[in-house]
Amino acid sequence: MLALLLEVQDPDLDLARALARRGWADLAREIHQRGSGPGHALGLIRLKVRDGRLDEAIEDLNRFLAGTREPGLRTEALSDLFELRQEKARGLLRQGKDDLARAEFRLADEFFPKWIAELRQASLEDEVAMARYARGASMFAQAELETDKAVLVEMVRYFEQDFLWDYDGSPLALEASILVGRACQILAERSDRAKAETWWPQCFRYIGRSKGVLADAELRDLALRGYYWEIKARIAYGDAKRGAAAIREYREAVRTANTLFEKAPQSKRLELGQAILVEQAHALCKSGETARGLALLRRLKSECRNSAIQGLALDLLAQFSGETDPHALLESADHLSEQGAAWLPRAIQQYHRVLQRNDAEIFVRAWIQIASCYFRLSRYPECAAACAAVLRDPWLRHALAPEAVTLKLASLERLSRLTRDPADRALLKDFTAWAGTHPELRDRIRGEVRVNAAIELEKEKKHLDAAKLWEQIANDPNVPAWR
Repeated sequence: MLALLLEVQDPDLDLARALARRGWADLAREIHQRGSGPGHALGLIRLKVRDGRLDEAIEDLNRFLAGTREPGLRTEALSDLFELRQEKARGLLRQGKDDLARAEFRLADEFFPKWIAELRQASLEDEVAMARYARGASMFAQAELETDKAVLVEMVRYFEQDFLWDYDGSPLALEASILVGRACQILAERSDRAKAETWWPQCFRYIGRSKGVLADAELRDLALRGYYWEIKARIAYGDAKRGAAAIREYREAVRTANTLFEKAPQSKRLELGQAILVEQAHALCKSGETARGLALLRRLKSECRNSAIQGLALDLLAQFSGETDPHALLESADHLSEQGAAWLPRAIQQYHRVLQRNDAEIFVRAWIQIASCYFRLSRYPECAAACAAVLRDPWLRHALAPEAVTLKLASLERLSRLTRDPADRALLKDFTAWAGTHPELRDRIRGEVRVNAAIELEKEKKHLDAAKLWEQIANDPNVPAWR
């Protein structure tokens, strides 16, 4: 959102805004409610946005604009309204409600000229430039979420005719050039081969323009993004070609990265520079220099632990060495499973790729990880089925077999509790009895019984007794830490 444009001599308003920026929404709301004037009213509306109440905030902003004449606050509110309508439209697109989303995008565009006019009336030319850029950037975000090429074509036309000429050479124009280049790349990828060849030259005409400001320390990040997106575009262009023509594009991507690191070797220590190294390794693997690419990826995996860079390196290692090294696939799947619920389906797919390698050493671990992913997704029948793949000869004596017992017991217990189906309760009873006949699994049965007892105590609101039992369970070696 635009910075505050009106000097407000109100320390309470400044304090409330500072608290809101730092995440202290309740305190900020209390100060705004005590205050008076349009600044506090706008602050309360923004707190509704933080709470996810977009529709209410949009209605309040329209009322605010109808009743406020202060130019600075009006331009702030117009900026907020534009961003909110865009955000609402993108949310509708993600839900598959394309027609409603397009209507929201149109509403945002309808008052864009009014927003620009008010900024110009207030002689805020820097904010005019930011607003004009925001409009083009929002068109790009919309186009990424839907397949309609017309939005991208309109975005390219908007920047080329209405923006790049006016702000030529400015950092904002260089930002816009990256977006135009990326838009042309997407258009090429979504077009037939003949039409694509008209978009690719436009992509490379724009996407790397910001590389020229590499020597300017203040704009180095912008230059690195130019290098990053150009290298990715070169790889994508190579993917669209075949044979020697494809290899030529991959090698050009490698050369572009080499040029950057010759000019600015220190950029290898920056996260964006490391992301460029990942893409350089990607291009090396695709160009036939697989050994060099894999060596670079392994180095990045080792040096960039617990980072997004490590995840990117692991994915590419799995892609280019997974056929011969199932451990690379397993490591990539483990990393995906640690990224949150949204990544679990992809992790499950990767674990199944591990199983296709028929490596007995990691067979049991892969199935248990699949079961764990299903359990975290609350897909209890699939979890139990995955555990069943392990709980049979010759795997019953495997060191990880007790983990499969715990997972299957937990999934069957939750399933029977959710469905209250006698058949599910019978499955739980039969499995408990079966596991009890195997000495190597029996201790896990006892541990799981204690876990379920603690859960029942919590349901009965006997929190002190439950806490005591959980404390005992925490020290029980037969209960895994995740329980």
